[in-house]
Amino acid sequence: MEEKNVAKPVDAQIEVSVSGNKMSCSVIIAPPENGGAAPTCESIRAALAQMGVGYGIDDDAIERLAAPLYNTNVTVATGLLPENGEDGTVTELFPREKKPVYKEDRHGNVDYKNLGLITEVKAGMGIVDLTQPTPGTPGTDVFGREHAQKGGQMPRVPMGKGLALSPSGQRVEAACEGNLVYYDNAFHVETTYRVPQVDLDVGNITFSGDVVVDGDVLDGFEVKSGGNVTIHGNVGAANVSAAEKLMVEGGVNGGSGAAAFLEAIVVEAVYIENATVHAGQKLVAAAITNCTIECDGDIEVTKQKGQVCGGRITVYGSMNALEIGNDSNALTTIAMGVIPRYIDEKKKKNDQLAAMTSHIEELEKDWKFIERMVNMGQKLKPDHEAKYKRLKMQMPLCKKKKELLEAEIDALDEKMRPNENTVITAKKMYPPVRISFGRENATASDEMSNVRVYRNSEGTISFGMM
Repeated sequence: MEEKNVAKPVDAQIEVSVSGNKMSCSVIIAPPENGGAAPTCESIRAALAQMGVGYGIDDDAIERLAAPLYNTNVTVATGLLPENGEDGTVTELFPREKKPVYKEDRHGNVDYKNLGLITEVKAGMGIVDLTQPTPGTPGTDVFGREHAQKGGQMPRVPMGKGLALSPSGQRVEAACEGNLVYYDNAFHVETTYRVPQVDLDVGNITFSGDVVVDGDVLDGFEVKSGGNVTIHGNVGAANVSAAEKLMVEGGVNGGSGAAAFLEAIVVEAVYIENATVHAGQKLVAAAITNCTIECDGDIEVTKQKGQVCGGRITVYGSMNALEIGNDSNALTTIAMGVIPRYIDEKKKKNDQLAAMTSHIEELEKDWKFIERMVNMGQKLKPDHEAKYKRLKMQMPLCKKKKELLEAEIDALDEKMRPNENTVITAKKMYPPVRISFGRENATASDEMSNVRVYRNSEGTISFGMM
């Protein structure tokens, strides 16, 4: 008897494929034949494990395939793509370029001198805002292997000298007080402001730090510094003040209107003509002509010509010159051992004290009037009641202000005591030279050599020999 050919059973065929970037895995199942075994969740997982796939497996997809689902490509595992970081950002809070600003008043007049070319910044002030780059997040493929991400990049930060990064890293700050400038692709804070000369292109200067002028300061302009001022040229009919030292390597001439004004703790110039000068400690020059000088310290005019001629000189310390006056008999007036500004200040304080005293007297009259009504048992009207309350507050405050003014005046009196040690010396003194020391006055009517002017033990002014 002939045997029949019986087909062998073939189990369902599970085919696993992985994408090129290894971030996706799919399964397609061919159906079983001749009574072969159908797929199960376990057989599908075993096929994945045999391929090494173990990350991001979708259990629901496997269950759908084991339902069964044949001849359909189904994604059964998905990796996690890497997330690249974001780039940082740089936001500049100030313009890079400075342009003059011409302001116009309500009458249509244009200001050509205050141009706003200095950008004054304080320590801690924000110059550039920053957002830092983020690192991003690494990815994982279906085999469980990590895929590196790209971190964000930080653009170039325009941070130059005088700047610092804030503790948070979120901004660039000024590390000191100064002028904010931009050059060489970065912001900088400079503590010295330097210009070729002070004219219509530069305008007036007001700056907290040092100022250097390589040329001249022209008529009608102003330079104000919270530090030192150095002028390599000359100063015309201009105002120049420094909180510390003012040095003019050339000369100063305020013209016929004596319009130049200089003020600093120490003032130095080759020559000074037709100017007003306030020196807190020292004034040094080779020549002083027709000036109003107030010096709280010493005056030295001993180089080159070394001449002081004309004008009015007030010196608290000593004054040393080669020549005082000239042979043309120009009057030179010198006040020794006093500080004029204290006199002006005391006058203002006395005026304030007189006004305050008068005000207190008026308040006391009102006070006594209302007190009398109260003591007589009269009921105060609303306006009197309100005034009574105001007087109770005002009286103590005004009396306190009066006491403070009196104390300030006493302090000024102490400062105004004449300096008994003040001395004037000169190799040559030409008449007339009018000299005062407090209430004492004397005039040099004759030409003298090697003269020394001082206050003697009797309190009078003496002309002696050096």
